[in-house]
Amino acid sequence: LDVVTAAEPEPARLERVGARLVEAHLTEVDALQATLSVLGDELALHPRGYAQLAGMLGALAAGYARALRERTRGEQQQIMAAVMTARLAAEARFEAVFEGAAIGIAVSHVDGEILEVNRALCDLLGYPPGELVGRQFWEFDHADDPPELWDRIAAMMTGAPVQMRMEKHYYRKDGSTILADVVLSLVDDPDGCPRYVVGMVEDITEERRLQDRLNYEATHDPLTGLPNRTMFFERLDALLSTTGGGAGVGLCYLDI
Repeated sequence: LDVVTAAEPEPARLERVGARLVEAHLTEVDALQATLSVLGDELALHPRGYAQLAGMLGALAAGYARALRERTRGEQQQIMAAVMTARLAAEARFEAVFEGAAIGIAVSHVDGEILEVNRALCDLLGYPPGELVGRQFWEFDHADDPPELWDRIAAMMTGAPVQMRMEKHYYRKDGSTILADVVLSLVDDPDGCPRYVVGMVEDITEERRLQDRLNYEATHDPLTGLPNRTMFFERLDALLSTTGGGAGVGLCYLDI
């Protein structure tokens, strides 16, 4: 509240507030939504434009999402290191890491056959382990997959690159769709040849919905639902930046 009532807006400070929520382990989507709702009620009492206030809330949410993503990536790297080491060494701790991970994990052969899945992945996709193991991960395509996605994955199987990150839609067994953050990594055999692909899948459906909703609220009038000045200037800036400083662009302003 100190930030938003200051003479000059400081979105960077609000981003740090969002990051502190993650540091305090308030990482459920409901926690962020409740925070924004409480702040929104308070901010309505202050004499700032709606678009500016929505932009401030968006900065807080952006800081939160960025910190959460970085924390998740750190956890993923730790899990990946343990999985790769334990898989090749056949150590007992592999099973503990594999089964206890909150992120969905699948181990596949480079030919695409799924060899092992953990409970988190089964819960994510709605399948029991017996209906995933033995299938080809090529089967999990989605209508929203970009055309080049599977070509990139196929190229990765040859060893270049050894890791790739993407956002991908998946169909669950019940027919619903989720959006996931996916990291694929190659694991070599002792001779240095690619042998396994370890995939880590995190559901980001609710996070994306919240971001889309905040985006919409920041760029649309709350009463009419029409695009507001923020969207207008964003699109005008984008247009001018692609036309060499405005050459060939005409602007006509009409009073209602």
